[in-house]
Amino acid sequence: MNDEKKTQRESEGFYSLLVEHSSDAIYLFCAGKFEYVNPGFEKIFGYGQEEVCRSDFDLQKLFPSGNHPFADESPENISPAVSISTQYEFTAIKEDGRQIQVAASAAPVPYKSGTAIQGVIRDITRQKETEKRLLKNEARYLELADNIQEYILAVDMDGNVVYVNDYACQLAGYSKEKILKMNVADVVPEEYLPFLTERMARRRAGEKVLPQQEFALINKTGERYLFEISTTLITEENKPAGVLVFARDITEHKKMLESLKASEKKFRQFAELLPGSAFECDLNFQATFINKKALQTYGYTREDFAAGINVLKTVVPEEIDGLLKNIDELMTGTLTHPVELTALRKNGSRFPINLSAAPIMQDGKPVGVRGLALDITQYKEKEAALRQSEARYRSIIETIEDGYYEVDLSGRLLILNEAALKMLDRSREELLGKNYRVLFDDENIDKILRAFSSVYKSGMPAHGIEASVINKAGRRRVGELSVSLIRDSRGNPSGFRGILHDMTERNKMEEELRESREKFKNMVANVPGIIYEIVIRRDGSAHIPWISPGVNQLGVNTAEFIAAFLKDPYHFLAKDDKKNLWQSALYSMNSLSQWTWEGEVNISGNMRWLRFIAQPRRQDNGDTFFDCLILDMTEAKQAAEIQKDLEARLQQAQKMEAIGTLAGGIAHDFNNLLSGIQGYASLMQMGTDPSHPHYRKLKSIEELVFSGANLTKQLLGFASRGRYEVKPSNINDIIDKTASLFGRTKKEIFIHQNLADDIWIAEVDQGQMEQVLLNLYVNAGQAMPGGGNLYLETKNVNLTEDDFKQYSLAAGKYVKISITDTGVGMDETTQERIFEPFFTTKEMGRGTGLGLATVYGIVKGHNGIIDVYSRKGMGTAFHIYLPATDKKITAEHAPPVVLQRGNETVLLIDDETSVREVTQELLEALGYRVVSVGSGAAAIEIFRSDSKGFDIVILDMIMPGLSGSETFDALKTIDTDVKVILASGYSVEGQAGDIMKKGFVSFIQKPFRIAELSRKISEALGNSGKGAGNKNT
Repeated sequence: MNDEKKTQRESEGFYSLLVEHSSDAIYLFCAGKFEYVNPGFEKIFGYGQEEVCRSDFDLQKLFPSGNHPFADESPENISPAVSISTQYEFTAIKEDGRQIQVAASAAPVPYKSGTAIQGVIRDITRQKETEKRLLKNEARYLELADNIQEYILAVDMDGNVVYVNDYACQLAGYSKEKILKMNVADVVPEEYLPFLTERMARRRAGEKVLPQQEFALINKTGERYLFEISTTLITEENKPAGVLVFARDITEHKKMLESLKASEKKFRQFAELLPGSAFECDLNFQATFINKKALQTYGYTREDFAAGINVLKTVVPEEIDGLLKNIDELMTGTLTHPVELTALRKNGSRFPINLSAAPIMQDGKPVGVRGLALDITQYKEKEAALRQSEARYRSIIETIEDGYYEVDLSGRLLILNEAALKMLDRSREELLGKNYRVLFDDENIDKILRAFSSVYKSGMPAHGIEASVINKAGRRRVGELSVSLIRDSRGNPSGFRGILHDMTERNKMEEELRESREKFKNMVANVPGIIYEIVIRRDGSAHIPWISPGVNQLGVNTAEFIAAFLKDPYHFLAKDDKKNLWQSALYSMNSLSQWTWEGEVNISGNMRWLRFIAQPRRQDNGDTFFDCLILDMTEAKQAAEIQKDLEARLQQAQKMEAIGTLAGGIAHDFNNLLSGIQGYASLMQMGTDPSHPHYRKLKSIEELVFSGANLTKQLLGFASRGRYEVKPSNINDIIDKTASLFGRTKKEIFIHQNLADDIWIAEVDQGQMEQVLLNLYVNAGQAMPGGGNLYLETKNVNLTEDDFKQYSLAAGKYVKISITDTGVGMDETTQERIFEPFFTTKEMGRGTGLGLATVYGIVKGHNGIIDVYSRKGMGTAFHIYLPATDKKITAEHAPPVVLQRGNETVLLIDDETSVREVTQELLEALGYRVVSVGSGAAAIEIFRSDSKGFDIVILDMIMPGLSGSETFDALKTIDTDVKVILASGYSVEGQAGDIMKKGFVSFIQKPFRIAELSRKISEALGNSGKGAGNKNT
């Protein structure tokens, strides 16, 4: 009886524990109120047990619609047949106001001599939401099922097919309509039908079945497929309605498993054949596999293995910590090499092993260790014996006089004896472990590598390999090496060994002998000519025992030269020269005196200028030896001709330079004279009414002045001092303009233009370049009095320094202009003088002789060259080369011609009294205050006394005493902000251009008009003048 009570108490305690920890709400309801609710009730509804079980708790808080299991469920209304599994679904309200869907089940129970309602309420909100989503996505899931590569089938409880996916139809070989009319038994092999019938019966009875099992299905042709199937019960209204079958084709998987089993069996068999102890263990080091060799080696039995063997107990205790560290490194991948350990047999005896191991991985994680332990007792014994043998071997090696070495296959030096170290002047510590390459340069390394490679491939030793090694001091020692292959215990190559014999001294003597021979050979080979010996025997026959390679310089090979010479020593000479040469050679042979001859010879059709030198010597046997030297003087003769031509050109250039200097000086002085005339004419014009008869005469004087100025331009152009306005220009445009102008005046001449579309830009004075072209056109027209053709061509050329050596032309990019006519042409004498000033072939009064001289000067002033090619009766071609530039062409607009007046103070400096006076009057006429002086020294004194009293300075460039440049430097020293205009009869190019770089504000060319003078001063002053400012008139 007591046992029954104890069992009842235990049962009640277990039941109470289940109720208290249930996630569902469990309640006891009696007489309109809750008698009990478990903690799960509060989790679902949010109301605590104490609040809910009060008699005044309003059920409307939980069930406002009145739809709840307690509305009409008094105990007497609940049928005793109703079980706890009967469910009611309705909506409830949580304490926080949220609605939830719940399912309730209830049943009457005896309570306090009466009956109460006991039930369970479950929150099914999520379940309901899931059902809604499932309903919405049912079509999508059906489509997905059709595309899944698995056999999906749904059948009712009688086995009739109610759904099948596309993949199952494809595999079965039937259409979907056909299968939907079939029973599942139609696609199942006969032997599987009992299993299928039993499984369906268990499903109908509501029993559980295994989730996955292997199963076979057949297709339309009877072919069998092996599947792994899983089934899900389909319920409707809590009753079994069918089964959903998922079948995965495992035919190939089964084959792979069979193969894996066979492979594992082979592995086990292979492990039994291994010479070492193979084992596997788990992470606790319990052995899970041991081969027979391991059992024999360690003294264990199969019974011991079955009882359990811990791998750590097979290692001596003092090495276990090290082994555990090795296993940690093995698991992290940092241990990749075998380790040596001392193993422990079952009987306690010890022996050395070499252990190789690897982790056993499963799902990417280590689950154990697999390894192989080799007993290396015999290896250790042999190793000790080998050390003894090596000691004796080293003793022998150290006593030999030649060097001995050993290297491994990677080239590391392993052994060097004392003789080798002495030869290399290094210690073992410096070399052992280093690569042998440190002892050789690149050339010798290649030689050693080839030797090692040959020995490695053939297995045969090599001897007599000569190579230079480098000792510690960097000096070379020549050695003769032998190489043989070192093999390991298995016969595999493991390195090289050999003897190194010092050959330095012997080779030094041989080298000295070779150098002596080489010096003689090089001396002979480098002599600028041909050295040979001729032997004239007593019988008159001759032969050439030796000849230097220089014979090839004559365009013939050695054999050809010797054969031709012996046949006729003088075959390359003219008839008269042969006689003279033979007589002089005969005299030399008889008198044993040196023989020389020089002249032009014909070598295989190639004319060369040669010098022959021979020294005879008599032998005791009467034969005469001639030591001969032939020097090819052809290039020297050509160089002499070129030198002569260059000297002539230099004399011509110096003459032209002297004349140019004279012409420049005349042009400068003439410009000063014209400046005075132009100035006074301008002053008179300013005071003369345009209607006065003298006004037109004054204008004529001004025009004549600038006609004279144009003449000085030609003189300055010839003197290379006349580039007035240099700017980037398109040569084609200048040619178009001048050709059009010339063509209108010479209708009988046909002009042909071939101008490069992509012609480079050149920096030129366009006015002067027009003058150059028109002079050449006119020259061509005069050479074609009856008419003809004039060809104008431009092209881009890249010249090297060798192209025009005689002109000292810088290499670079040039624009080439060619002017070719079909006129009468010129002889060589005329061509040599055409660029001389005042030289002309025209009759008196028909030309000045300055045209081509001016052309020459202008082109030279542009750092270019002009060349002429002509033949009498064949026409003439002029070629001009002008340096190209990378600068761009910019459009320019001429300023309006106006007189710009002012009231500033001007310091005028000019040594020419007439120029100074007229310029002062012009400046005063424009309103300026002027202080004029005739020298740089006087100007400096005045400026020093009152430098701030002058607004601007006009300074002549060429003056006696202090020049314009020196005067400017002195003025700048006094006032660094002084504004100075440079005035000169020369153009801004040349010397004036260099001076302008010092800081002049402007430049004005003499002679100048008053309007130009007023504009230059106004531009120089800008808006910073000290006076009242400029006024234009």
